[in-house]
Amino acid sequence: MHGSVLLRGFLARHGLTQLAAAEALGVSDPTVNAWVNDDKRPVAHHREAIAVWTNGEVAIESWLRDEERAAMAGVSPFVPRDASTRDLAVDESGEHPAIVSETG
Repeated sequence: MHGSVLLRGFLARHGLTQLAAAEALGVSDPTVNAWVNDDKRPVAHHREAIAVWTNGEVAIESWLRDEERAAMAGVSPFVPRDASTRDLAVDESGEHPAIVSETG
């Protein structure tokens, strides 16, 4: 479920106003209004603050858009090579193959 829906539900369940949320999160009332109406998404540190304030009911990830979720779905965690081959993890140029230079 999207963050705006979750935040709106959290406020309703606990009888809280958008102004109360704004004061707790250190933002303006219009900012919270924009979040609950899905006009704007909170920046990263506000997403984290919302997650903490709501005890995780409005998770950081709930603010991601579908295209952001899709992009993240293709990423795998880094798996280090074992210690015996770690020193061999460079190409002929002496660079680690996972490092992409800015020049391509």
